[in-house]
Amino acid sequence: MRLLPLLLLPCLLAISCMGLFTDRDELLDAPAVVMLDGRAFTLRAFLTVDNMPPVTPPRTMYIGVGLMCSDTAFDFSGMGIEVLWALAAGGASWRTRPSSQAYEPSRDELFASAGGGPEWADGVEAQVVARIKVRDASFLLRDSTVVVGWAE
Repeated sequence: MRLLPLLLLPCLLAISCMGLFTDRDELLDAPAVVMLDGRAFTLRAFLTVDNMPPVTPPRTMYIGVGLMCSDTAFDFSGMGIEVLWALAAGGASWRTRPSSQAYEPSRDELFASAGGGPEWADGVEAQVVARIKVRDASFLLRDSTVVVGWAE
């Protein structure tokens, strides 16, 4: 009976990690627009230095993404942003889970963010990809050529 928890642990770890490890080429091939139930979904992203207090060296990167829908009356309940990736042109990458996530009615988007990223210089170009969960499925969505330190 005592062996049962030990035998279940590897299975639980494998299940909890499913979907987190994705090939870089698969991420770079993620679409910029996904059609779901006749609605177009897009991603708006930014990367910047995290200036939230306390700011102490090293100054780490902050990522923010907004999931937008062509239908401005769309109800985002049942959707979530599971994982975020920033893929720099030189091969560097950062994978993280959002530390916060909320619907932003003023922008009609589901917004997620995370801090504590690597130290990338302003001006570095990156692709930002998010894994979006919808009910029992998920899909990748990409915002191409995001410049560190610059936000729309």
